[in-house]
Amino acid sequence: MTSAWWGREASPPDRQTSVLTAIPELVTATAAETFAEVSAHIQSFTPEWTSRRPDDAGIALAHLFSEEMEPVLQRLNQLPEKSFMEFLRAGGVQPFVATPARAMLQFTVSDKATEPVSVPQGFQVQAAAVGGGDPVIFETDNNLSAVPGEVQEIYAVAKGLFRAIDPAKDDVPFQPFGEKPRPGFALFVGLTADPDTSMGSQLSLGIQVQGPPGQPPPAASGGVAPLPGPLAPLLQWDLLDGSSYQLLEVISDETDGLLQSGVVTLRLPQSWSPGIPQGAPDTTPLRWLRLEIAAGAYAQAPVLLFVKLNMVQATAARSIYNEVLTALPNTGGSVWLLSQTPVLTKSLIISVDDTADISFTPSAGSGASAADTAPSSIRDWRLVDDLSIFGPDDEVYILDSASGEVSFGDGVHGKAVPQGFRNIVARKYQVGGGSSGAVDAEKINGPVNSVPFLSGVTNPLPASGGTNAETQKQARLRGPKELRARGRTVAIADYEVLALHTEGAQIKRAHALGSFHPAFPGSPIPGVVCVFVVPAKRGIGRPIATEQTLGAVSDYLSKNLSPGGVVIIAAAPLFHRVRIQTSVVIDPAANAGVVIRGILDLLDGYLDPISGGDDGQGWPFGGALSYIATVRTILANIPAVRAVDRLNFVVDGVRGAICEDFPISPNSLVWPIGHEVKAIGAGEVA
Repeated sequence: MTSAWWGREASPPDRQTSVLTAIPELVTATAAETFAEVSAHIQSFTPEWTSRRPDDAGIALAHLFSEEMEPVLQRLNQLPEKSFMEFLRAGGVQPFVATPARAMLQFTVSDKATEPVSVPQGFQVQAAAVGGGDPVIFETDNNLSAVPGEVQEIYAVAKGLFRAIDPAKDDVPFQPFGEKPRPGFALFVGLTADPDTSMGSQLSLGIQVQGPPGQPPPAASGGVAPLPGPLAPLLQWDLLDGSSYQLLEVISDETDGLLQSGVVTLRLPQSWSPGIPQGAPDTTPLRWLRLEIAAGAYAQAPVLLFVKLNMVQATAARSIYNEVLTALPNTGGSVWLLSQTPVLTKSLIISVDDTADISFTPSAGSGASAADTAPSSIRDWRLVDDLSIFGPDDEVYILDSASGEVSFGDGVHGKAVPQGFRNIVARKYQVGGGSSGAVDAEKINGPVNSVPFLSGVTNPLPASGGTNAETQKQARLRGPKELRARGRTVAIADYEVLALHTEGAQIKRAHALGSFHPAFPGSPIPGVVCVFVVPAKRGIGRPIATEQTLGAVSDYLSKNLSPGGVVIIAAAPLFHRVRIQTSVVIDPAANAGVVIRGILDLLDGYLDPISGGDDGQGWPFGGALSYIATVRTILANIPAVRAVDRLNFVVDGVRGAICEDFPISPNSLVWPIGHEVKAIGAGEVA
């Protein structure tokens, strides 16, 4: 007979046990059970042993044997899981590695500087790690020409009217082109002007764009013909040189025309004289930049939080240069090892010196020496995902990012590395990743390198991203789905697991539906697959994917994996705000405050869209709020709770009936907000 549903033994993990999650126990693995089994055989093997007092030498020896066997048996019980993981690894399933956090850094130049300060790519700045431990190193992604001065004035200009914006208030959003942007509307940015200061040849501005409220629009890709969309407006940058404007060349624009946050790098002319824009209320000349709408219009007026000088993107990673690889023993020279892990895959550059290649002979009378015309014996080999599809002359290798193992070919599948001494070198690679880099604003402020006249650095915004490596349990749960998909989207479930591989998107969960279009929820649309995406959590808000993340997922699935003609739509799911109101009977011997805090934390975790639910894999999409399951969770995880007297759900402000389930809309998730827990005595009525 099965146990009652309200018993503590009927815990969520027990109810969710399946062939994919349950690992068989081969042997009993505790010292007490081992001793009991040994004692049960005493009569059969040594009937003459009759004195079994606790101080008997034989009993002491049996206890010692049991204690020593406990770790051995525990390791034996790990064999099934180890075998399963090796099977998945043979099928190409590897745990996802940690991903690095990224941040925009702002550099400050000393007032004594009379020319720009060059901050090279790879400049290192450290921050205290989230959760403690060694400091996290951030490296700049690009070169930066940091100019002296700061943003002193900002104006939004529409129809000749100048609207002042305080550049010091980063928490006050503003519309750079007004509520209804039109061609001719402009944003003016005035920089401090010292006549003795040179601005150099480049200027970098960091721009923070406030995302639209609510859900981001879905991103579509693929199909027979792309869906028509509104054209983005054409923007142009100018500078005011004295009294005339000069058009500027945009070296790079990470904002994509103020559609997202990023850095804009402009090329400056040789001279830039201070001035005052016509119609501006200023009386002091400044160095002015103008961003103007030349043509087109926005579907929705952009909203900015700040425009700052001398900003550059940085990644929480540390670079290693010119490291000689070490051969792994007993691998026949096919597997080599990097000293630092985890490795950021795309950062690795490996060169191999094939000094055995002496087939080149300079042609007579060519007029060039061998040193000038002979091919170098040192070549960069190429990183690939699988060696089995390459031939004996292909200079390729694969990388295990977590262990730092670099595997070369065997002469049949991929070229074998030539014999030599210190001839395999990692010219560059980066290590890093993990949630320790997801630091708050103003925390990245410790320069590791030294540059003259550089007076400070910080991050005005919190670092984004930064996730830990996937656990073995998570990889084990994902593995069978990966093997079924085999790198192709055939079944709808394949889209869910393969969307997690979208590079740079940091997707934690995905939910796919066939023939579903978010714009037409009531009608099936053939040839359309909608993938709801949940990114990694950042901060305290709901994990809602950005437009860029949705676009990356849609493009990755449609261009690399899905059949031709299928339209892939990536969308963010709807989140329902859920408050749980409950009254519980607490053990009088327990601290009621501590118990209530434990219940609040438990309920938050239970409703979590990424790690909640009965199976710990995230609240199910469209999963109803179950009264019975919630009561079970409280009783199974909070021992001091003797009973749950009453419980009800408040969803989006609507209060459900006491002790009843509450359904939510299909394909949506829940987000916990401010639960209410009341402690009552035994026999009381809430």
